[in-house]
Amino acid sequence: MKNPAIAARREINQSRTESLRTAVKIDSFHRRKLTGQKHTGRGTNYYFTDEDRQRARDLGAWLMSQGIRASESLVLKAALRLAEPNALFLDSARELMQEDRRFRRA
Repeated sequence: MKNPAIAARREINQSRTESLRTAVKIDSFHRRKLTGQKHTGRGTNYYFTDEDRQRARDLGAWLMSQGIRASESLVLKAALRLAEPNALFLDSARELMQEDRRFRRA
């Protein structure tokens, strides 16, 4: 025989969870506060050329065509997880160092 108090608590928790899921729009800070999740990410800034931004947009558009609504952050994280430290990666890094306009070597 089931304990009615436990069953009632489970039902309340399920309704709270469903109401959180169906909330119109809760920003990430309040969602973490309501669900008890801790923020593990950290905001960062990166320097991208127009060409880099366009490539990220193209990758995001391709993901959208596959049914994934991707942010720039998701595109960057997916690309980073795909990258392998090899000769091709090293050549690309050297090429980008030559193109980097922030640091001109005399």
